[in-house]
Amino acid sequence: MRIAKTIFSIALLLCASATPNKVPPLLAQRLVDADNSHAIAKAGQEEGGVRTITPDRTLQGHSSWVTAVAFSTDGQRLASASWDHSVKIWDVETGRTLRTIEGGTKGIEALAISSDGRWLAAESAGNDVFLWSIVNDRDIRTMSDSAAPSSPENNWVYTIAFSPDGRWLASGVDNKTVRLWDVNTGHVMRDFVSSPRPITYIAFSPDGRWLASGRDARSINIWEVATGRLVQTLSGHKGNVCAAAFSPRRHALASASEDNTVKLWDLDTGKVQTLKGHRNRVTSVAFSPDGAWVASGSWDNTIRIWDVATGRNLETLTGNTHHVYTIALDSRGHRLVSGSEDGTIRFWQLPNQDTQQLLGARQ
Repeated sequence: MRIAKTIFSIALLLCASATPNKVPPLLAQRLVDADNSHAIAKAGQEEGGVRTITPDRTLQGHSSWVTAVAFSTDGQRLASASWDHSVKIWDVETGRTLRTIEGGTKGIEALAISSDGRWLAAESAGNDVFLWSIVNDRDIRTMSDSAAPSSPENNWVYTIAFSPDGRWLASGVDNKTVRLWDVNTGHVMRDFVSSPRPITYIAFSPDGRWLASGRDARSINIWEVATGRLVQTLSGHKGNVCAAAFSPRRHALASASEDNTVKLWDLDTGKVQTLKGHRNRVTSVAFSPDGAWVASGSWDNTIRIWDVATGRNLETLTGNTHHVYTIALDSRGHRLVSGSEDGTIRFWQLPNQDTQQLLGARQ
């Protein structure tokens, strides 16, 4: 890894704010690559008459990059993780911080909330994941990866995801492994191993049968959860894939890439649709609850909403002044939230809460 070559540039980029004393190795190079990307984001008005929407609220409380955000199922709470070593739980209506959970001596890169709203999982020290009871507001257990001892080169958990039924928790770490945990017992159930590089994103299919994972590369692996069998590999991006999400309504997947595009993959037919419009790498994707549209967040400081059927850019959400690192939608698709490089969390109330109105408004 080229940590030594990038540490001076990283210090220059981050010295203006209170930052953690370590930066995940994979993201260290990305920071250097993006040193000039703010100029790209100042390009001006959107093309083609696409409407822009500004945020209706900004939450401040983190002192470094917000790396992950997740809504509770009822939409009343939001959890956020940051490189300031903390996880925060917010009241969505009031914007008040309900709880701050300190994560130790390193930045937190991954976070997830179970679909039943009972559990919050986040990266802990080393390759560990801690499980927090949202209901009882207390720490439940730490899931420790004893097979991968902590070191500066392999102690980052880049991604966490709960299965739809909340039974399993998957984590992706620097030791090139996707690990499947039993949430109730904390026991390791299975490892998915085939990557020569650290695992940087994970996504479960809506029925829990399939797991998508990837590393800092251009392809996506699809696994069968019950057997651990690799069933499909998706290739086609011209840059490393940063994130993936399954459609909630059909056997399809969206991927975000450093090539500035989003791809929509029909896993039954093999058809691939490429969505173009971002001016910098795309870091996150999220489907609407009915699967009719998909949102993408980018280091061009914007979030775009796309019509899945046509590939048209329906809306562009502006207001971020720094890289968008992560996005999340509430379970109704009414609110979208972003986490940014400057430590802020921004909310957008989507103007057309009914999907048909949203799609029809742009015809």
